Amino acid sequence: MVDFDSTVQARLFAEHGPTEATSRLITSLRVVDLLGSRTVITAAEVLDGLFFLLLGPEGVLDCLGMDVRSKLPLMVSGLTESLASEWDRLIHPTNHGRQSFSWSSDSVAHTVGWNSSRLTRARQAWIRAATAGQIDFLHVDRSSLDMGSARQQLTPIPNPPLQRLWLGLPDNRSDAYTLIADADVTDLAKRDLRRWYDTAYSLAIARQHQAELLEINPSGDMMGPRLRTESRTIIKASTPLSGAMTDDLAAMTGAIYSFTRQRTETARLEWHRSSTALGRNRALKSLSYGVRLVSSDHGHTWVKTVRRLILSSLLVIVAAVAAFLVSIEVLTQPFIVAFIAFIGLCLQVPWSRIPELRDTAPKRLDAYLSMKVTNE
Repeated sequence: MVDFDSTVQARLFAEHGPTEATSRLITSLRVVDLLGSRTVITAAEVLDGLFFLLLGPEGVLDCLGMDVRSKLPLMVSGLTESLASEWDRLIHPTNHGRQSFSWSSDSVAHTVGWNSSRLTRARQAWIRAATAGQIDFLHVDRSSLDMGSARQQLTPIPNPPLQRLWLGLPDNRSDAYTLIADADVTDLAKRDLRRWYDTAYSLAIARQHQAELLEINPSGDMMGPRLRTESRTIIKASTPLSGAMTDDLAAMTGAIYSFTRQRTETARLEWHRSSTALGRNRALKSLSYGVRLVSSDHGHTWVKTVRRLILSSLLVIVAAVAAFLVSIEVLTQPFIVAFIAFIGLCLQVPWSRIPELRDTAPKRLDAYLSMKVTNE
């Protein structure tokens, strides 16, 4: 998930403040959890991402509606053998006496009233969780990271000089950021270059893990938020996300989100089976519908949906009767015409939603939440 890159997290907190940044990243976390069985993140994203530091392991589990003693649905990757050794690698200067890692979280910690000691305690909480076996850790050889290929795979930049600068950036991320900062281009162009580089960096990591890259673009433009995907079978697929869906995901309690994940299992399976952008779009629409049904105001949404379904059914009946009456006056075979009209209109009723409405009835949700609270 591109949105989890520590520099992207820092940029969100700096540009939008902690409340909006946290809301957006909770949405990203829940979207990627709804679509996949496990999320791959780097050690730097955990130890330097302010969002993950704020939540901590227990906060992430609570956000996903899981027991605090459960194993996190995350796989952390790093260049060493454990998250503890990754922490040791990041805090000790290397590379001829120069610090090899620039802490993005240090620059935005003030937005949440934190200092360096509070950041350290938050990082240690993640290390303790990893040591206790709550997080899977994967050792990777970052020297095999193919940044050049990843950059070429992304959509070309329409500005030729900027495209040449983009393709000429070095594979080392720190050196690339330095070159972007010194480039003779506008601040807006520099921001775009950093964002493109972050995306390419995440794409290279995803391919190294044989994982799928996801990116949510909450741009607020006329197109609305979109979900970008990159994989071996689906390249540069971009599908629209419902604004109501992202708002509901951000506002849900952990318990309601847990229920949502159960009730959207069919859409998730459809997402994984689809190998085309059209199929992915259809799966996302189904997922969005399930999320909006089981939202924080699920009872109100459910009642409105049932009313619309009843109204559309009544309209079908009225239209069929009207077609029949008209056909009696003008046609010699009115019953056949009325039957065809009735079948055509019946196809307009969203019958497939009836099982979902049954499963997400307020009484069923309340019973599920009561059982979950009792078990916890």
